[in-house]
Amino acid sequence: MNCRTFTTGSILALVCLMLVEQSEQMESRCQLPEDPGYLCQRRWLPRFYYDTKAQKCLGTLWGGCGGNANRFDSFEECEQHCT
Repeated sequence: MNCRTFTTGSILALVCLMLVEQSEQMESRCQLPEDPGYLCQRRWLPRFYYDTKAQKCLGTLWGGCGGNANRFDSFEECEQHCT
C-alpha cells in the first residue's frame, strides 16, 4: 500500500500508515516457528499455524499457555492472515 498519495497529517494518511504497520506485524507473525506452548489446561487444544517450509496452514495442538503469535483458532483465520 502506498500512503504517499494522502496529504501528510491527514486522517487517511494516519489510517493508511496504521494499516501498513498492522499488515507487516501480521506477516511477521506468520514467519514465527510453530510453538505449542505448555499444558496449563486439562487438555491440548486444536489450533492452526503457518508453516513457512510447506507454505500453508497446518493443524497443531496448543497447551493453553505460552507459545507465540503464530497460532490461529481456525484454518480460515490462518489462511486469511498468512496466505
